Amino acid sequence: MNIFVGEFVELDIYLDNMKKNRTVNPSEHAIQNLILEYLATKRLFFWRNNVGSAVFENKKTGKQRFIRFGIAGAPDVFVLKQGQLYGLEVKSAKGKLQPSQIEFQKGFEAAGGFYAVVRSLDEVIGIGL
Repeated sequence: MNIFVGEFVELDIYLDNMKKNRTVNPSEHAIQNLILEYLATKRLFFWRNNVGSAVFENKKTGKQRFIRFGIAGAPDVFVLKQGQLYGLEVKSAKGKLQPSQIEFQKGFEAAGGFYAVVRSLDEVIGIGL
């Protein structure tokens, strides 16, 4: 199957090249970027989920406003494939879930979602994405 990745290449060749460029102990950020790139090549419907907070200043009034976004504990990436919603929490080899992530996982799975802690692209492929 041909897909567009800057130029037309075979998906298998592209994935082989992605795997060759991996480091021995990649950071969560590096793993996540690899996964996002892979999901894009597969043309799946997915989004990177940001959770956190920020302070914004109104330039006209000078007032600051504190804003929270996302839900505490939500996974890094959501994927919707054939009616199934996947939540992917990306962790490094030694990374562990926080209590808020464990609680989110319980609720997500109880609602019918598929939640996975993934530490590599191979694990994402292994769950059928």
